[in-house]
Amino acid sequence: MTSFSDDRCYRISVPGGDLLTLEDADGDSSPVQILPPNGSGEQEWKIHPAHHGTFTITNVRSKTFLGFAGEPDHNVLVGGSPEPRAWQLTPVEEPDHFVVGPPDTELVLGRSPMRIDPPRTALVEPLGEATAWHFQLVGQVLAAPAEQDSPVPPE
Repeated sequence: MTSFSDDRCYRISVPGGDLLTLEDADGDSSPVQILPPNGSGEQEWKIHPAHHGTFTITNVRSKTFLGFAGEPDHNVLVGGSPEPRAWQLTPVEEPDHFVVGPPDTELVLGRSPMRIDPPRTALVEPLGEATAWHFQLVGQVLAAPAEQDSPVPPE
């Protein structure tokens, strides 16, 4: 199980490898999108312990928090916020994968049902492990498949 500390950065991805991304953060109006890896701080996040087993999630580049306006509700869009928002990180069977959601609600962070490109994030109904996000430590190199002759180069 992953233990989070303030001095580590993570890339948070969906199945397929696209990453949680906060581009051009300007307070409450900046959308958190799901984009292919681009190697920027827009796709790096710090996880800070909050209270009662919850965490805040902060974008490394903008120093803003993963959040949303108002109370948790179906399809509320998730974006950058100047105010911290607590998140529950619930581990699933696969290592370093967590379902992310506001505490005391069944809603979770997921892909918005809006049909726009690039995809946005929103609070959605849980789909089990399908809504789990992979938290990869920045600088961590995944093990290379056995059939490869050379190791995966560091980033």
